[in-house]
Amino acid sequence: MLTRTWAGSFLLGSLPQGCEYCLYGAKLVLFITGLCDKSCWYCPLSFEKRGRDVVYANERPVRAIDDVIEEAEAQGAEGAGITGGNPLLVFDRVIEYLRGLKDYFGESFHIHLYTAVSRALTVEKVRTLEKIGLDELRIHLMLDNPQEWKIVEKIVGALSNMAVGVEIPVIPDLAEDIKKMIMFLDRVGVLFLNMNELEFSESNSFALKMRGYSLRKNSFSAVNGSHEAAMDIMEWAEINVKNLSIHYCPAFIKDSVQYKNRLIRTAKRVKKRHEVITDEGTLIKGVVIHSSLSLAELCKYIESIIGVSPYMDLSKNRVELHPELLEEISDKLKAIGCECYIVEELPTYGRRQVTQIAL
Repeated sequence: MLTRTWAGSFLLGSLPQGCEYCLYGAKLVLFITGLCDKSCWYCPLSFEKRGRDVVYANERPVRAIDDVIEEAEAQGAEGAGITGGNPLLVFDRVIEYLRGLKDYFGESFHIHLYTAVSRALTVEKVRTLEKIGLDELRIHLMLDNPQEWKIVEKIVGALSNMAVGVEIPVIPDLAEDIKKMIMFLDRVGVLFLNMNELEFSESNSFALKMRGYSLRKNSFSAVNGSHEAAMDIMEWAEINVKNLSIHYCPAFIKDSVQYKNRLIRTAKRVKKRHEVITDEGTLIKGVVIHSSLSLAELCKYIESIIGVSPYMDLSKNRVELHPELLEEISDKLKAIGCECYIVEELPTYGRRQVTQIAL
């Protein structure tokens, strides 16, 4: 039966375990390389990462497994999704990080990996990943090349415990090809299919426009017609599919649900006592700057007013305190030449500032 999940996505069958963690904001995004041996015209990967052998854990640049573990702890992550590029092009790195995360967090730390059909994808590699502890494999298939689908059947037959699924964007003009692929996946025993609403990005916008696609009304990224095609496929699959679970994830889920929940989850773990968590998972604080007083002198003066020592941010050369408290004493601080602001930041690595309001 076609149902709608609590997050707003659409489901036939069972929700993939990796998706469940993701919707709750409990999955670390481990971008393990920007290298890829495919050239999908709709690829949304940023110019900053595309074709570059770089590693990120969420927004944090990674040099070693310790960086990934630190980010996972800051998030309170219960699992990780290894993505790229094509992770299998840096197979030794995948093994190192997969082992490192499982050794540190335990076998219950759920890890899934994205890849595509290429020379890098072999039954031997997948068996190795299963042996090390990979929980879920998600394979991207080219809809116009049924010949490459055959390796999925081989992989399903070669594994004993790992969940194998397929993940694709819903390209409106290829809805009938998606239905053909669904029948194949259902027949060979693939566990699930994830369908994502096709989206515009800085890097794929030209290719999408050249093929006649446009933005859906009232959306910043969704391609017009992709949602309608996905719902048509889901309704068709409800009648025609026997065992394959199908999950359709609209574009709004990424920011309004998954990302928001990750921010809230992280904010609860990293917030300082003077910071306030918003409903969107950002952090609000009061910030005081003085051009000539040292931080120690400024802290001493503020302490004389409020009775406790405020927080000193040495890296940004400023004093921070609760936003409501700053509003109460801002006139006194401005009288001695201070600049006072209410600042909103993301709780993620680097604490990117979102807004700044002068008092």
